[in-house]
Amino acid sequence: MTIINQNEMMQIYSILEEELNKLKPHDVLEFQIKNDDVDFKAWVDLSQLLFCKMLTPEVSDTHLIMKFKKLDLESSFHNDTEDIEAKYGSSSTFATIDKNNQPAFLVHYLKALKNVKVDIR
Repeated sequence: MTIINQNEMMQIYSILEEELNKLKPHDVLEFQIKNDDVDFKAWVDLSQLLFCKMLTPEVSDTHLIMKFKKLDLESSFHNDTEDIEAKYGSSSTFATIDKNNQPAFLVHYLKALKNVKVDIR
């Protein structure tokens, strides 16, 4: 397991990028950081920028074991097909996504409904 003692995000980013480059999609990188009032949003943001999904960390009094799961960039409904029905239809990968539990989808959907004033039609 990689142990990160640095507090500088530039160094942390470089270390994690190097370690992730050694992994295949769906592999999990576990690394240890100090438990110093951690800003979890920054770590979630970092995981996304590194094309990972942050899994639930393990917590102790002195450190955290962070877990980043490397995403498969080629396995996306965006890459499924050019045919709109096949890409977004009822039997598509997109249809299997629980959009009500995906904030990135839900928030934009609600804003779109507000913008078209669907409640007064």
